[in-house]
Amino acid sequence: MPGARPRTAPLRCCPTVCSTAFLKNATRESSARETRPRKSPPAVPPARSPTPRNRPADPYSARPIDRKPPAMPDSLKVDIVTTRNGKQDVVTYDYQTRFDKERPMALDVLLQAQATAIPDLAFRYGCRARNCGVCTIDVNGKPRIACRARVRDGDRIEPMATLPVLADLVVRRDGIARQMKGRLASAQRTNDLNVEAPDDYHALTACIECYACLDGCPMHARNADAPAGDAASVAGDGYRWGNPFSLLKLQMLRLDPCVTDAGKAAALDHAVDLGLDACVGCPGCKCGVGIDLKGKVVKELLDAAGDRLPPAEAAADD
Repeated sequence: MPGARPRTAPLRCCPTVCSTAFLKNATRESSARETRPRKSPPAVPPARSPTPRNRPADPYSARPIDRKPPAMPDSLKVDIVTTRNGKQDVVTYDYQTRFDKERPMALDVLLQAQATAIPDLAFRYGCRARNCGVCTIDVNGKPRIACRARVRDGDRIEPMATLPVLADLVVRRDGIARQMKGRLASAQRTNDLNVEAPDDYHALTACIECYACLDGCPMHARNADAPAGDAASVAGDGYRWGNPFSLLKLQMLRLDPCVTDAGKAAALDHAVDLGLDACVGCPGCKCGVGIDLKGKVVKELLDAAGDRLPPAEAAADD
């Protein structure tokens, strides 16, 4: 049509020309960046050398490190009673402490004495954790568990006064076990795993048979007056009279849910036969591991025995 604007074909891009132009522009920009001056990193101040106050100790330095010299070990004088051929002797041993202000256990003193000055010293020990009870000795006249009893300068270590001495600090312990032979046997029901024992029963299982409870026991003291001869022969046959440990074992039978009623009654009969009447009016015995012997053992047996025991006044006269 006359006067009409001619139509033009749309522009088409040549891939070869465009890619060439793109590469030229990229090369030009890269060259421009390389010619620009680079900024230098900020200057880091030099590290300050450590002053003598904050300088760490060099373990490989020949310079000695200022350190307070360790205190020289002190010594503790402890009297150890030994028994040889029936004769007692007191040996004063100087225990060398291993560190400043050490308060050693009695067993530490005995072990060091055996390793140095008294190589033939006889004593018992086992677990060293107050679990077995075989290391019980007397410290200043009171029964103590050697692996847990601390000693001071001037203390006296000797065998248990309540049991016959075999050698040095070793005492005869089998008399109590022989005493209970045949007394702990009882007819029991079938072991039912669903039966739960009372809490008092579990509390009594903490006994480690240290026999510290024999100290001051009027019932056990009757064995010293037995007509069977010396204490060692009485122990070999089994003690006639009981003690807090034997009462504890009998009370455990009475608390055991698997024991028949006849077995529980027999346990009470054995307690009376072993001299339970000696506990009437007694202020109570002390356990080496903290069991409430008076409340959970003696009182329960006394209440169960009732009229089978003499009153407190008659027991005191005996």
